[in-house]
Amino acid sequence: MSFDNRKNYYTYEIRSVADSLFDDAMRYGVRWNINARLPNNYRVFANAGLRARQTDTQNTYSFAGGVSKFNITSMRLYVNVYASGFLNYFADGYHGSLQFGKRFQAGHDVNFSYGNYSYILSTVNTTRMNQWLRANSTLQLFRHFYVSENYEYVWGDDSPGQRVYAELEYRF
Repeated sequence: MSFDNRKNYYTYEIRSVADSLFDDAMRYGVRWNINARLPNNYRVFANAGLRARQTDTQNTYSFAGGVSKFNITSMRLYVNVYASGFLNYFADGYHGSLQFGKRFQAGHDVNFSYGNYSYILSTVNTTRMNQWLRANSTLQLFRHFYVSENYEYVWGDDSPGQRVYAELEYRF
C-alpha cells in the first residue's frame, strides 16, 4: 500500500498539455498493490487506487489487473492478459490487452499483442474507442545494452495510423 500527497508540476513529457489543466491544488492518493507468483509459471497482479484533489467534487478511482503464464511448452512461450480502468468526474475509461510472445536466450524477446481502449466523456456524453495490433522485439546487444523495435497499427476514433518505434536501451 502506498500514500502520496503532492502538487502537479510540468515536465518535458507533458509540454503539449494545456496550461489550464495544471493548478496548485494539493492532491492526495492511496494505492493498493498485490503481486503473486503462483505454481506452474503463473503470475497475477491487481491494484486499485484513489486520488483526490482539494478542488474536486468527485474523487478519481483507478484499477488494473492481469494474469501471465510463462514457459508454455519447451519453446518458452508466454501469454499475458491485462485489464485496467478509471473513473472520475470528466470520464470513465477502460483498457484491455492480450499479448503472446517468445523469449530466447540472452535477453531476446519477440511478442505480438492486441488491445483496445475506450472511454466516455461524461460532460458531453461522447464515447471513444481505439484498438491496436503491435509487434515488438527486443535484442540484447552486449552486457546491459538492448535495442527494442515496435510496429503498431492503430484504428479507431482518436489517432488511427501506423507507427514504428526504435529504442536503444541501457538496463541497470
